[in-house]
Amino acid sequence: MIVKILILIGLTRLLSATNKSLLCSGIYTGIVIFFSLLGEDIAFLEILVGGAIVFLMSSIYFWLLNRFEDNMPIYFLVLAVGLLIGLV
Repeated sequence: MIVKILILIGLTRLLSATNKSLLCSGIYTGIVIFFSLLGEDIAFLEILVGGAIVFLMSSIYFWLLNRFEDNMPIYFLVLAVGLLIGLV
């Protein structure tokens, strides 16, 4: 769980440098799928469906961060809520 939060923090730094939300969500999805393959014995289809959901949610998260980078109160609100999602 803590690793997911650290990865999200690192990817938000990457987002602020590149402004490419799909790159950040793709990296995050790849890491989550990799840990899913190592950690649990689940079916391949479940990994694909879970990966699609993670990609969709992380794309929305990074897009919102990129969209509100100039409005600091909303940016930090989105950042905090997104980091809480990393705990799930």
